[in-house]
Amino acid sequence: MRRAARKDANHDEVAEALFKAGHTVVGTYQQGNGFPDIVSGKGGVTWMWEVKAKDGELTPAQVEFITRWRGGPLHVVKSGLEALRIAGDVASTRVAQGPKRTGPKGDAEKARIDNVFKEIRGGKG
Repeated sequence: MRRAARKDANHDEVAEALFKAGHTVVGTYQQGNGFPDIVSGKGGVTWMWEVKAKDGELTPAQVEFITRWRGGPLHVVKSGLEALRIAGDVASTRVAQGPKRTGPKGDAEKARIDNVFKEIRGGKG
């Protein structure tokens, strides 16, 4: 018997982060049978994303799907930032460490990256 498909609370955050980073994003959480929640593509690469809440766990159907999957990247993520780090769309280590360059250009780049994260978080600091 198929379980009713349920969208995790952070699904939209992950989808929006990928979209803003230039991915084509398709929500597939209603597919069921362990199929991942989001499929995205950018630069000729297709990713599959299983979105889990902070304390969420994979269902047996999801574990089976992931185990059998022989295609491109399939990742389990809990936030948009985590998805962007995996996809390589944001210089997340530069945000954590600060810009490598100093002076006006380095400050402008850090501000640009900070603004991307602010957009992802819905305008919150």
